[in-house]
Amino acid sequence: MFRQNKAWRTGLQAGLLALICFGSISWCYFQNASLAKQLAGRDVAQSFSLRIVERFYESVGPVYMLASLVRKNNGELSDFDAWATDLIHEFPLLRTLELAPKGVVTHVYPLQGNEVVIGHDLLKDKSRNKEAHLAVSKRQMSVAGPFELMQGGFAAIARYPIFIKDQNGRGSFWGFSIALVNIADLLAVAGESEIERSGYDYQLCRNTTDSGKCEVFAWRGKPMAENYTTVSVGLPNANWMLTISPKSDGELMALKISILVAVVVASLIVAIGVYFLQRQGQESTSDDEPIS
Repeated sequence: MFRQNKAWRTGLQAGLLALICFGSISWCYFQNASLAKQLAGRDVAQSFSLRIVERFYESVGPVYMLASLVRKNNGELSDFDAWATDLIHEFPLLRTLELAPKGVVTHVYPLQGNEVVIGHDLLKDKSRNKEAHLAVSKRQMSVAGPFELMQGGFAAIARYPIFIKDQNGRGSFWGFSIALVNIADLLAVAGESEIERSGYDYQLCRNTTDSGKCEVFAWRGKPMAENYTTVSVGLPNANWMLTISPKSDGELMALKISILVAVVVASLIVAIGVYFLQRQGQESTSDDEPIS
């Protein structure tokens, strides 16, 4: 009886040792797999962020073209609608094009559906004038929003400050050329579907100094899970942040369960094997003992 109990104890100890060894190996495997997924996620996030920036700059090229035309015509652009028609046709992500002399919107294309923005003073609208003032002070394009628009819809706004030189060569602020970009279309051409195919969820948010929070404005799936990655989106004064995280992977969970079962079964096999080997050794020893 004593020998049988000793065999069981030895088998149990061997099984526990095997369980620890196999479990440690499995844990290291999944930790490495998780780290690899996270590193791959950073590449995916940075690539998506770069494509957003590239597609955005490609889309708002007309603000520079309109500014050039205004400067060329010394502050006048009587054929705005004709130019805007051609430009929107060539840049399909654009929702509208606008001109705002002294910061007040006076020209909009297309006008239908956007009448409400005529007369909007961008520099005096305290709820949305921060980016407009930044554009003037820095003399560079500034991205506002994305916002729910006064005329309805959801878009990011590119405002380019136009400065016209006087006879003395000094530049004075004329106003803004403005382009509104549909966010849904922008993200589609930037390849948001590739994020999902790569096995990730994402969210885009905009940092605001007023609230101190990052306001989410676009997402796919359920981001911010474990192993999430956050990168900035390099648009001027926009403060957009992109976060991606691995999807809940059913196949990965099934693999984890399978390996867990395999670890337990393998440990039991080791325990039982050691038990029988111990018993066999004890029986052999008992058979070899001399009869007194």
